Amino acid sequence: MTKWRLIDTGFLNGYENMALDEALLINFKEGSSPVLRLYGWEPAAVSIGRFQKISDFLNAAECTARNIPIVRRITGGGMIYHHKELTYSIVATPEHLGVSKKPADAYRKICGFLLEFYRRLWMEADFAMDTKGWQFGGRENFCFAANEQYDIVINGKKIGGNAQRWLKNAVFQHGSIPVENCIEQASSLLISKPDNILESSTSLKEQGVDETYRYLFTLMKDSFLAKTYDDALTDAEKATMNELLETKYKPDSWKNYEDQ
Repeated sequence: MTKWRLIDTGFLNGYENMALDEALLINFKEGSSPVLRLYGWEPAAVSIGRFQKISDFLNAAECTARNIPIVRRITGGGMIYHHKELTYSIVATPEHLGVSKKPADAYRKICGFLLEFYRRLWMEADFAMDTKGWQFGGRENFCFAANEQYDIVINGKKIGGNAQRWLKNAVFQHGSIPVENCIEQASSLLISKPDNILESSTSLKEQGVDETYRYLFTLMKDSFLAKTYDDALTDAEKATMNELLETKYKPDSWKNYEDQ
């Protein structure tokens, strides 16, 4: 069985986090070991999907006034307010995952480790598609307001969100697990707040989990779908990250894509 590189980068700012995720994908070549990265966000930041037009939904001026960075992801999906959360990213081939080249198959396999994580916290977690009466739909600008089949539901509420990017022979996925519910802070940055958003999502603390971040990150690693070994960033990954920070992931860089 192939062992995965486990890279724990701790808490970084939004530009660093997204630059590093892209650097890992860029440097993933044929024969590379698959990667599981664990990280957090400090300070708070907003990430937006690669196809979103910010002026349609986000009050960018309010983000600036509150010193909340805006960073564009390499994945699609809706806006996420990142703070007080656990975040992961994965770079692998379909063969590493043991799935076909279908996004839905990869989602189910990867998100399976999140189900295991929640269940080890004694939570009754299921995919939305396996939850009786769950309503799907809504390609919302705000990630936690959209409901997809492999979203995870606990006690009738969605927890976290995930997004993918595929290259020729690589699957990239990242996702967040809210430790505390920051939906109110996030929705205050939106031009129009989705209906019932505060009632439809949840967090670990709201479900009675009161553990340290270190404990939770360790539990994520232990819940993973394959064997891992601790590893550090390569020189090439560091160099790519630094180049991206200089050229792509910096304040106001999202504006370069707004009219495309």
